[in-house]
Amino acid sequence: AFDPAAIQLERINDDFVHALSTQLEGRLVVKTNSRGMFLQVGLEIPPAPTPLIAQALDMSQQATPWHMPIGMTKDGPLWLSLVEEDSFLIGGSRRKGKSGLTHGMIQALLRGGQTEVYGWDGKGGLEFGRYIDHPDFHYMHDAERGLMALTEEVEDRKKKLFSSGHTNIISHNKAGKDFIKPIALFLDEIALLDDQLKVAVKRMIEYCGAYGVYPVLATNDPIKASILVKTNLSTRICFAVPSFNDSITVLGMKGAEALHQVGRGFILFGNQLTEFQSFTVDYPDFDEPKFLRYIDRPEAKNESPAPDSETAQILELITAGETDAPIDRKVWGVTGGGRSYKLKDRVK
Repeated sequence: AFDPAAIQLERINDDFVHALSTQLEGRLVVKTNSRGMFLQVGLEIPPAPTPLIAQALDMSQQATPWHMPIGMTKDGPLWLSLVEEDSFLIGGSRRKGKSGLTHGMIQALLRGGQTEVYGWDGKGGLEFGRYIDHPDFHYMHDAERGLMALTEEVEDRKKKLFSSGHTNIISHNKAGKDFIKPIALFLDEIALLDDQLKVAVKRMIEYCGAYGVYPVLATNDPIKASILVKTNLSTRICFAVPSFNDSITVLGMKGAEALHQVGRGFILFGNQLTEFQSFTVDYPDFDEPKFLRYIDRPEAKNESPAPDSETAQILELITAGETDAPIDRKVWGVTGGGRSYKLKDRVK
């Protein structure tokens, strides 16, 4: 069929074979002689892509204590590691799948038992208040106080790393030192945070990764949360949104505005955009009497926190690393996940 003199044999190499196999949807292609003139193409039909339909979350698929479920893709179930992916942004309109995804993530991390989970849902506890009994869950009823508790934990971790001589918790843990659990910080409805707290969260994202803080931020209004959306959050997830501008804000590209099915989304990680259908997740029952008893505890009802501006200043100074000058503040309590914390009289 071909004039051998017209063919550049050196171009019919392994790269050519691979490219041809790819164009033939994965069929097996092999060279049948050393001259590279003859190729044999397999006739078997490649397996069909996995249909993007909602499937029940199967926790037995969790590969490590830090893997979190995303959903079904054409290549099968997708789970991603909190530690490997580092940070997550989840966008999407109301009732399109954000809550189910974050609940699945939280449940997987709590099942793994190797992560401290901090959570503020922006709904007064209707979402994350379901997990208040779990020893690894730190419910943040008040975002400001919860962030202060987390800031104090970061300060303790700084001291541990300074003592061990390591610059981050990953190298510290690999060296066999006292294990420091990663912290997953779930903040839902981040557009509802006031501007000062958004700045504090932004600084925490930028400076606290070495201390094991891994943010998972969710919003149904990416434009209003732009100060956080523009932060270097490496893994981006977007469910259906009203306009292409929202899709571009979350993913950096159009596409999510064309999604309509509940639970259908795009995820951008490793420079690859993948469509998925999120798993169906069972939520724990919301026990209102137990929840009210929890937030009615004396330490949760502390009536004398520092004024908002002062609290934001403390958070800003600590997360920015400006620790030279001591700051005098009144002692006040903050709560998280069944524990109470005290801010020192002098915060450096």
